[in-house]
Amino acid sequence: MALNESITLEELVRNYEGCCELWKIKLAASSIIELGIPPQDWEDLMQEMMLWVASFRYNPQIHTVSESTVLGTRIRSRIQNRKRAFGRQAQFDRRYHNLSHPLTYTVDMLHMIGESPRHTLCRAVRAAVAQLKNSLRRICWMLMNGMTLRAIARKLEVRFSEVFCRMQQIRRQFVDMGLEEIIEWRRKMFRA
Repeated sequence: MALNESITLEELVRNYEGCCELWKIKLAASSIIELGIPPQDWEDLMQEMMLWVASFRYNPQIHTVSESTVLGTRIRSRIQNRKRAFGRQAQFDRRYHNLSHPLTYTVDMLHMIGESPRHTLCRAVRAAVAQLKNSLRRICWMLMNGMTLRAIARKLEVRFSEVFCRMQQIRRQFVDMGLEEIIEWRRKMFRA
């Protein structure tokens, strides 16, 4: 099936016939649709749900309600968790879409290898610093190592205002590369 084609509920159910009871497949498929999952994500989510449903075991001694109630509640809970994860991933994608360094991995690749958002952010900062001019990179490294603007000016034997202007250039480049939250974080940290 082409990527831009939508799949119907019937096709979604038909794809999984035989892997478990039909009512369970219909329950999962209808829950995916009812909870507003975009059609392009239905197949991936359905596959994940079917793997989970196949491993689910109903125990009437533990569960005080019917199997369909327990299964429906758990399926919807898992789908809502995935929906939140999709939202976080989309927000992360929007935040870091401007990174154009050749060594920057795509968010999907980083997710596949299990890289955390913090590690991804560190990678993004390293890529951004690597793209700076040598003079700006040197100031950036000094700032990252905790030096004050006055200490940097003394070390470089330049005026304070020159170091301040270069720091503003670094800030603008970080914003242009989509790393504005780094700047906001630093502002909050040093105002407290």
